[in-house]
Formats: sequence, C-alpha cells, structure tokens
Amino acid sequence: ALRAAASAIEDDLQAAGQAAPEGAFDVVLPGSGPSRLNVRAGLSSVETQSTGPLPITLTASVPASLRVEATTGFSTGKIVLVREGAAWIRARVDSIATRTLRLTPSGATEPRSVTFNRAPTIALDEAVAIFYDAASRSVRRTTSGDTTDSARPDWNPANDLAIHITFLRFQYFDELGAPLTLDTPANRARVTAIAYTIGMEDRKSTRLNSSHVSESRMP
Repeated sequence: ALRAAASAIEDDLQAAGQAAPEGAFDVVLPGSGPSRLNVRAGLSSVETQSTGPLPITLTASVPASLRVEATTGFSTGKIVLVREGAAWIRARVDSIATRTLRLTPSGATEPRSVTFNRAPTIALDEAVAIFYDAASRSVRRTTSGDTTDSARPDWNPANDLAIHITFLRFQYFDELGAPLTLDTPANRARVTAIAYTIGMEDRKSTRLNSSHVSESRMP
C-alpha cells in the first residue's frame, strides 16, 4: 500500500505544471501544506493543435471557434489553456463539433487578449490533490472538476490511495534547498522540490510498521 501511494504521488509530481505555460501560473496551489498537496498538473495529456488560418486573436469574454486536429477528450464546460510559446489565454469550452472547439476566453483571465502568429496548442486545465484524512487514517486523492477559479478548483469526490496510514507529511523547498512555509503566493511560486513521508501502522500491534520517504524535483 505504501509503494502504491508513493508511486501515485510520484506520477502526479511528474505531471505537475505540464499543461501550463512556464511562469504563467503557480504550480503549487493554495491549500497546500504539511498534510495536503494541491498542484496544477497535466493529468490526462488531452491536447490538440489549431489548424485554422493565422493569426488567431482571442479576447476575454468574446466567443470564438477554433479549427483543431481532433476534439477527443474535450468536453463542454471544461476549462482549457490555449498557448503557444509565451503567449496564452484560458477559455471555457462552450460546444464541440467535428474538429471544431467553440470557446469563450475567461473574463477574469490575464492577459485579456492575445494574438497567436503560430498555431497554438489547446490543452485541458487540470489539478490534483493528495491529502491525509485523519478520520479514516487514509491517504486520499482527488482531481479537479472545475478550474474556473484557477487557484482554487472545485474538487471531485476523493478516492483512497492507501489505508491504515499513520501520517503523510509534505515538505517544500526552493531551488537552493531551503525549506519553505506555504503561507504566501510568493513562497508557493518558489517551490522547486517536494519531499514527502508516509507511515503505515501494524494492524495487529497498532505500532508504526513501515514508512516511505522520497523527494521529487518539480519538472
């Protein structure tokens, strides 16, 4: 159980920040701390490429249709990132037709308008949370259901990664290896490595039986 939980955490850390343009968003999200990790992550690898004529200009709150290579994996109501190089904008999927996504860029997005001179990539905006549930003595995992608020997603119901767990502890470090307390947006943005420790009890004696310790660099 410890190995399965550790493997799941490693997978999510490797996916952290993959869909977001570099420097555009915090990868470690609010609510993260010693017993909970919330991160923006490219979990599903759902993305496609625009095939329409260039340039493409997208403006906040103005609906637009994009011709794309494929629409597999996208669904109405989901938030996507439209990006190419350093240019990006968030948008909601309004409808889907054959090789066409109808989008409305977010009214709260920054920047509020962007022009793509090369074909942008469209990818789902996703997040994942892993946390310790003291009541059930379990490590649980959930994914985002709605990322309209990019910093505070709505979470789906959580599933158990491991049970009979005595603790889960996360530690956060900057690029120099100094520990960070995630009490400010600036500190969250400085996270480059995350260490975690999981402990499991011996169900017969209720004593600590084994533990897993690991550290992962953020991609």
